[in-house]
Amino acid sequence: MDNFDIAIIGGGINGSSTALNLAKNGLKVCVIDKGSICRGASGVNAGTLTMHMTRAKLIPYAKKGWELWMNTEKWLSTEIDVKQKKGLCLAFTEEEETARDAEEATWTAAADDRAAAAARDKRNRLLSATDWTANSDVTMTTEMTAYRTLLRNLPAQSDFPTTINWPTAP
Repeated sequence: MDNFDIAIIGGGINGSSTALNLAKNGLKVCVIDKGSICRGASGVNAGTLTMHMTRAKLIPYAKKGWELWMNTEKWLSTEIDVKQKKGLCLAFTEEEETARDAEEATWTAAADDRAAAAARDKRNRLLSATDWTANSDVTMTTEMTAYRTLLRNLPAQSDFPTTINWPTAP
C-alpha cells in the first residue's frame, strides 16, 4: 500500500481543489470518496459558483474562488468551460446592503486591473513558450522576432485591456 502525506475525504469541488493545490505543492495526496470524483453535488448540480448566497464577511473568499475559476488556465494549466452570468444579490439588513454596495463598487472599479493582469499573464505564458527560440544556438526567424515584439508591446495597445489584438504565432 502506498504512503500518503494527506488524505482528503470527499472528492467534490472543495476536496478535489484542495487535493490539487496540495499536490502542486509537493504533497502526496489521496482523495477518498464514496463514489466517482466530482459526481455528487459538485458534478451534477446546475454548476453555479456564486457569492450571492454567502455572508458578507465571506465575500472576499468567494471572490477569490471566483477569480480562480475564471482563470483556470493560469493555475490548472488548462482552460475549462466557465462562463460568467448575471445574477441577483439580496441583502437582508441595511448593514449588509451597505457592505455589499461597497464591495461591488470596489470589484467594478478594479475590472480593468484584473483584465490587464490576466492579459499580462497570458502574454507571459506565450512568451515563455517561445523563449527557446532566443537561445544562443538557435537563429530566431524574423517572424518570431516580430511575434515576440508584438507580445511584449501588448500593454501599449490603445484600448488595452478592453480590446486586445493578440498576434498569431508563426
